[in-house]
Amino acid sequence: MDAELARLVRQARHVTRMDLRSRVSLGVKACSHRSGLLAKLSQLQRAGPAIIFYHKVYQRPVGRWGEPVIGVEELERQVAFLSREYQPVRLSEIAAALRHGLPLPERAVALTFDDGYRNNLQLAAPIFRRHGVPATLFVITGVVGTEQWMWGYELEKMFSQLPLASIGLQAGDSTVARICAMGLAPRVALMACCGYLKSVPHARQMEVMARLRERFPVELDDDHRFLSWDEVRALRGYGFELGAHTVSHPILVHQPLDEAEWEISASARQLEQALGERPTMFSYPNGDASPEVVSLVGKYFETAVTTRPGLCSPFTSVLELPRLPAPCTVAELDFELTRWRLRHKERP
Repeated sequence: MDAELARLVRQARHVTRMDLRSRVSLGVKACSHRSGLLAKLSQLQRAGPAIIFYHKVYQRPVGRWGEPVIGVEELERQVAFLSREYQPVRLSEIAAALRHGLPLPERAVALTFDDGYRNNLQLAAPIFRRHGVPATLFVITGVVGTEQWMWGYELEKMFSQLPLASIGLQAGDSTVARICAMGLAPRVALMACCGYLKSVPHARQMEVMARLRERFPVELDDDHRFLSWDEVRALRGYGFELGAHTVSHPILVHQPLDEAEWEISASARQLEQALGERPTMFSYPNGDASPEVVSLVGKYFETAVTTRPGLCSPFTSVLELPRLPAPCTVAELDFELTRWRLRHKERP
């Protein structure tokens, strides 16, 4: 096994493993949250605003593999916690404060969603409106109103239903074939293949998916269906701001710059045509941004978010705002926000 393949498998095993140490850690976080210890600790340090990101919300608390996911009841607990213990603000308010040196409320937090799934409107939006919490949705404009999958979830469904050997043979890619022939658990093999496919050019990624899709079509389900344009517009009535997330969700740092610029500019244009106003905010697919890509985004947008973990500070670039991934439980969310607040230092 070469070094890169070994790294992919090691990382996949780490992501999918729930060992005794992980269970103990979750228990400690839950106890600390219930006791109020985390709330007391988080008040010890003044810190900059946090931006949290979600993707989709499920009706149930476990995913396809039995793993914990953000179910609708857990989202309600998280939003209630944030509205009680923090000060939810619009992402545009954080950007304006950083850009102009304006003050923000202590414990300011902004909530964001990437991609544009229908459950953001059906399940999440009513919770946000009920608690008076604003949010921002970053839309993949090319999938709005379609029956397309986000390729990673489509691959997940294939791996959960089909023999790995068949997938490896059909993919037409030697690395995917090698991963599928290693005797790994299906979910570990899935995560290793996803990690690999995220590292290759978008055209190659889509070529592999087209070959698999032709041989193994899987029906789109409600968990993964995208919004229509009418539904995107309806989110504004729930207090959502809307930004762009490219047209087809390529990882821009792996694209030729002219193709990356088209994805950026066309998503801005399509969103403006659909909404009647120019979008000012952008989210990098997979959170990845290079100096060249940041420069391109700056030609069309005023603000952009990454998935680099951390809190904002006066030194944070408004074109490279950090975000924290939303964990699956409110106790973990409390822990992560406290941890970052305690380590926060306002310096570049």
